[in-house]
Amino acid sequence: MNIWLCVKNPRNIISFLIAFLLFIPASSIAGQFKVVRVYDGDTVRAIGHGIEIKVRLFGIDAPETSKKKGLSGQPYSVQAKKFFAGMVLNKTVCHKKLSV
Repeated sequence: MNIWLCVKNPRNIISFLIAFLLFIPASSIAGQFKVVRVYDGDTVRAIGHGIEIKVRLFGIDAPETSKKKGLSGQPYSVQAKKFFAGMVLNKTVCHKKLSV
C-alpha cells in the first residue's frame, strides 16, 4: 500500500511526515489527523475521525527518552524530542491510500 501526504503550512517536513504516515495502520481511515503528543524523537500520538493512533516513524532511530521521572534517557533525547515536536506538534496532516 502506498500513502500520499498533504500538509497544511509545510516547512521542510514533507519527507519526515511521509515516513510518519507510512506507519499508520492499513486499516486506518484516510483523511486528516492532528498530532497531539510527541513522546520522543520518533514517536507521536495523533487524533482524527474519532480515533487516536500512536505512530512510530519507520527508518528513524532517534534517542529514547526515559520512561521514569528524573532520569535523562539516552544522550540528545531531549533535543531530539524538542526538534521533532517543533516540526509536527499541533500540525494537521492528511493521507490518502493509493492503489499500486
